[in-house]
Amino acid sequence: MDLVKRKLKTIFVLTRRTKRNIRICLVAIVMALAFYRIFCYKQEETQRKLILVYTPYPSEPWGPRNAEEAESYKFTDWDGTPCKENRCQITFDKSLRNFSDAVLVHVGHPKFKIDDAKSNRPSSQRWVLYTKESPGVFPIGDIADGVFNWTATYRRDSDFFVPYGSYSPLKIPSKSAVVEQPNENVNFAKGKDKMATFGVSNHCNERGFRFSYVRALLKHIPISLYGKCAPMFESNNTWKCPRRKGQIDEDCDEEIHRHKFYLAFENSLCVDYITEKYWRNSLERGLVPVVLGGAHYSPEMAIPGSFINAADFDSVKDLADYLKYLDTNDTAYNQYFKWKTKYKVVKYNFWLCQLCKALHDPTKPAKIYHKLSEFWGIKGACKVNEERIWSIIKRG
Repeated sequence: MDLVKRKLKTIFVLTRRTKRNIRICLVAIVMALAFYRIFCYKQEETQRKLILVYTPYPSEPWGPRNAEEAESYKFTDWDGTPCKENRCQITFDKSLRNFSDAVLVHVGHPKFKIDDAKSNRPSSQRWVLYTKESPGVFPIGDIADGVFNWTATYRRDSDFFVPYGSYSPLKIPSKSAVVEQPNENVNFAKGKDKMATFGVSNHCNERGFRFSYVRALLKHIPISLYGKCAPMFESNNTWKCPRRKGQIDEDCDEEIHRHKFYLAFENSLCVDYITEKYWRNSLERGLVPVVLGGAHYSPEMAIPGSFINAADFDSVKDLADYLKYLDTNDTAYNQYFKWKTKYKVVKYNFWLCQLCKALHDPTKPAKIYHKLSEFWGIKGACKVNEERIWSIIKRG
């Protein structure tokens, strides 16, 4: 037993040389950690790009809406996955303006003065114009020419494309993959006992093209009207659709689902302007959108075969007759849902991911919009096909 104890003692008792070597190793580890903390970590932090929200617009969701939300905000895509480049930080503190890599300005914000963007501005700083409204609502004059570097709008030729919706092909079925293809034999007309509905709560311009078109269409087919602007029409076919926290209630949603068509008439005839009226109000609720707007509704912007374009008909009556035909022919009506066997509605790459990536891209050339008033002015970007649409309305 004593022999065993002596053997163990020789194993666990450290010599002076061993203790010194251990101390040296520990000191080396501490120094290495300190080196990383001072140099590598600091370098990583300095690589973060600061984005200042100079004029927020809470009614348009784009990310954090205030300073409190910005503190916990992580740069993620719509589905919650991290952005490929997420070394960015958002702030609402205007005192950090001169230290910010990008400054976001929402079009039409009442507290923004263009002179703020022209003075005391670092040469490497990027001023970004953001909006999902059209120039018909928030136009820009030539006072903004030569001020902004980048744009983030629904227009495809913006620096950062911010559409209201998008679509992608379904996954190809395979033995190992989950099949996304829906049943082709579904009758999408089932349970829909009403023809068309039109909801509008903003921009109640009764002399505008869309209200004029709806009035002309009411002479031929029944249209259910809801929203703040509904009482402006001489119709008894109106109903209330209350909202709670930006969402319509369950009863209202069920009422919408009873209709076959949704009049996705935009408030402005502007380039590429396709809003939630087409995506959320129509497609996501299972209605066929009847569109009217300034966009071309090409495959780059809208799902092929998913909509009816009112501008393709020579008169309002011609459109009404076609809708009546579809209302009595389930086979023909269901053709407008064939897209579901090929595509699905998705969210587009979140533009803050695009912005963060651009700020970290040294090869991205410097630019400035010297003619922003043409890009985002009514004359240069809106009134697309206005004469034709008014002629269709006049024919009745």
